[in-house]
Amino acid sequence: ARRIAYPAKINNQWHVIEQGEKGPTLEAIIPGSLVFSPKKQQLIYRAKSGQLDRFYIDQQMVGEFDEMSNPIFDKGHIAWAARLGNNWHLYIDGIANPTAFSNLVGPPLVTTKYGRFMTMIQQNHSTVPAYSRLVMDKLTTEEALANVNPNSIK
Repeated sequence: ARRIAYPAKINNQWHVIEQGEKGPTLEAIIPGSLVFSPKKQQLIYRAKSGQLDRFYIDQQMVGEFDEMSNPIFDKGHIAWAARLGNNWHLYIDGIANPTAFSNLVGPPLVTTKYGRFMTMIQQNHSTVPAYSRLVMDKLTTEEALANVNPNSIK
């Protein structure tokens, strides 16, 4: 079945319209964020709420973050990196990896290879002279789910 979705401003409020049904009221939709997953199984988009990024999957908010990377898909799963306060986490299917990163230069890059999601980060160190290094955290979806804190799921 075909799925159709588009952003619309109705009575000065933003919504994502999917199959003719109006989604939640939004302050602003982040341009270019409204996409379907590769097999058209999920509709995802990001919206602004004050200073926060809200992330939606199929019209349901799955997280509210200070900052987040663009999400990626792999074998029916979705992953992204997001920052709350000073800490960045890798999220897979809405579940936060317990490993946090801080003191980053820019947002992490989330990528996938051989069915594993990877977070590539660049950290700034306070030693003199200052230097940067690249760290990779590899995590399968099953590993992420095995370490999940149920309270981390919104």
